[in-house]
Order: sequence, then structure tokens, then C-alpha cells
Amino acid sequence: MADGVIISGERTLEREDQGENAIRIESVYGAFARSFVLPDYVDANNIHAESKDGVLRIHVPKAKTMKSEPLAIEVH
Repeated sequence: MADGVIISGERTLEREDQGENAIRIESVYGAFARSFVLPDYVDANNIHAESKDGVLRIHVPKAKTMKSEPLAIEVH
């Protein structure tokens, strides 16, 4: 069975705009989840993630025992 990664979270945003004669309040809520199946050559024990400036980076290293073999590509 292939390993996988599931990323889930919840976003909440409330914004209030005050005009001359009215106040408008906008609320946005929602949960999300994404899942990915990882290839067999991934080192699943060393996956790590970081969040900076609203960007989530997930580092998925290759296993050190994985040897890449040359691939012959025929061009016509």
C-alpha cells in the first residue's frame, strides 16, 4: 500500500467595512483537505513542512537507497 499525505485546515475571515450610512460585516468560514499519494521512492519518515508568509511548503525527500538508472529515450 502506498503512503500518502493529507493536508487539512480551516480558514476564517471576518471583514468589517464602515460606510457613511451603513456597516457591512462579511464572514467566510470553511474547512479544506487535500490528499496526495506518494511514490515508493519517498523517504516518508523525513517529510517536514513549514509555513511562512501564508505559504505552506512541504519537503518530501527521496530515499537515499534509491538508485536512479539511466533512461534511454528514442527521438524520431
